[in-house]
Parts: sequence; structure tokens; C-alpha cells
Amino acid sequence: MAGKFNLEELLTRNHPRKHHYTFAHHALCSMTFQLRDQLRQMLIGSHAATFLQGLWKHVAQNLDDDEILPADGLFVHNEFLNAGGILSIVVLPQPQCATEAHMVGIAFLPTPPVLGEKKESEVRYFTLEKGFDDNDAPHTALCEWQRDDDGISHLNYGDGPTPAVAAFAREIMAHLSVSWTWQDEPWKLS
Repeated sequence: MAGKFNLEELLTRNHPRKHHYTFAHHALCSMTFQLRDQLRQMLIGSHAATFLQGLWKHVAQNLDDDEILPADGLFVHNEFLNAGGILSIVVLPQPQCATEAHMVGIAFLPTPPVLGEKKESEVRYFTLEKGFDDNDAPHTALCEWQRDDDGISHLNYGDGPTPAVAAFAREIMAHLSVSWTWQDEPWKLS
């Protein structure tokens, strides 16, 4: 027997919190596409946690006091891939509402060098978002933000993995270029 219908709970659950949503879907995403190589250095550097905390606080500057969330659980895990690639998984504070992200995965992929030209790395930006199925059971959605000449678009690849770093990393690796080869699943976490 289904529980009693609660309209207020349904509306709250389907309205993402501004701080959480803005951090993952706007602030960090914009930095990824606009400052990719600088962001890469920040995320793999010794001050990555300080950088993420600072960005979280920066997003809060334009919010009302009751919209500001603590940065509990915010951290980055980096996996170094072949040929200088890096997969940075940013774990976010616990999502509560639909479209809030459990994690963001940023794949910094090297581009082949061109003689006499400095090229930026290719970058891919994935989110593992909280959702609810038709029976109101929580699930995840694997999504990607892509930048092209027309702007930035949001793609939804459907059901995502369990919200765990290793599972999310495996899903991202499955979406990356097939020309990549890895030895012994480097994204497996101990």
C-alpha cells in the first residue's frame, strides 16, 4: 500500500537547492570549460580542498542566508590515466532533491601535440544526479554537460550507477573515446 500523498514533500524533492545546484551545474561547469588547464592544476594540486571550499563559499555570496548549505563531504579524488589524462571526481555534499549531483566527474584528456602550437586538453564534464523513479524510489542519472559553438548543452544518458566514486568512474570511462586503452582499470579504488 502506498503512503499518503504529500504535495509539499513532492514539490520540495523536485526543486533543487540553489547552492547545491549552482555549484555543480553552473560554477564548476563554467570553470571547467573556460579555465580547463588552470582548473586541472587546481584539482590535482595540494590545495584542491581549499579551492573547492572557496568556490563553494563564492557561490554562497549571492544567496540568502537560508539558502546557504554547509560544504560537508566536499572533496576531490583524482585518477591519473594513460598519456597524461586525469579523471577528477568531485564528491559533493549529500544531494536531497532531483537534479542535485552526488558527484561531478571531469575528464581532462590530452590532445595530440601540433608542432609549434600549445593546445589545451580536451575536457568532458559529467554529473551523477539524484532522481526518483515512477514509484518515488531514489535512483541516479548519468548526465554530461557539453560545450560546442552553440553554447553548453545538458545530455541525460539515463540510469546511472550507485553513487560511489569507483562506480561513477567506471561509467565515465565507458563514455570516453574508444581510442583510449587502460591497463588494469586504473580508476579502481582501493
